Amino acid sequence: GAAIFLASPASAFMTGQTVYVDGFRILRRADDRQQVNAAQDQDREIAKKIRDIEEKILDGQPDDSAFAKAVEAVHQAQKELDADMHRALGWKAPADDETEATHLSEMARLTAAERDTLKNDPRYQEKKAALQKTMEILGTVKQTLFEASSEWKSAQEEHHRVNQELTEK
Repeated sequence: GAAIFLASPASAFMTGQTVYVDGFRILRRADDRQQVNAAQDQDREIAKKIRDIEEKILDGQPDDSAFAKAVEAVHQAQKELDADMHRALGWKAPADDETEATHLSEMARLTAAERDTLKNDPRYQEKKAALQKTMEILGTVKQTLFEASSEWKSAQEEHHRVNQELTEK
């Protein structure tokens, strides 16, 4: 067999200690990763719980609620912006039943020149600003509804706590 020669008994001890310390570090890192993974899993579960609570809150809103009115205002503003885009670009008017997917597809296919035309068209920019404003109002209405729910608040606090734990790892 091959013989291993060590310079001194002290170097043998240091080598053994280094292996022990390195092994401990590896086990510690694996344990830390498991804790982080568990916290990330818990965070995803809480985020899903929050989405479910929010969906339940919004689904429970009556047709004449502030939320329903804000959603309608966003849809109307989107429709007006789309019609104005067609006007500014010299396209035929959009169909009354045009879907959001169709609108998004049109937006994705705009040329640089068409984007510039829209950027420099004051009426289109007014419609765009109006849409942004209605979306902000919708966001505020939703936030108000969520904050009125003790279940939502509790889930948010839990989410915050888990995120703090994750950042401390």
